[in-house]
Amino acid sequence: MSPPGNGAGEWDLRTSPETVAVQEHPGPGGGLAFAAPSPNPSQSATRLSFLLHDPGHVRLAVYDVAGREVAVLVDEYRPAGRHFVLWDGRNRAGASAAAGVYFARFETAGRHAVREIVRTR
Repeated sequence: MSPPGNGAGEWDLRTSPETVAVQEHPGPGGGLAFAAPSPNPSQSATRLSFLLHDPGHVRLAVYDVAGREVAVLVDEYRPAGRHFVLWDGRNRAGASAAAGVYFARFETAGRHAVREIVRTR
């Protein structure tokens, strides 16, 4: 998933064949559900919601179209249940991200889901 031109921490989210937009099955090993960002498109904050069937470590990060990590919104243990976070449209340095297309990648329990976010001006 990381083409030769990308750095070690960069992914090409546009080409991953295993990317699942929404995956929900509470069988063995739990499951996950990652809702569509809202509002989308957005000029300001975007709400990202997810459901964990089992507790565990969660990582939710935002990437640009080149696969570069823009911001890490969650990287911690979370209990089972519904959760939400807001992306305020800022990068790790605190600067406002440019208008364009971004991808929110949600990971937990060896599974992941990706949602597209469109920022407007």
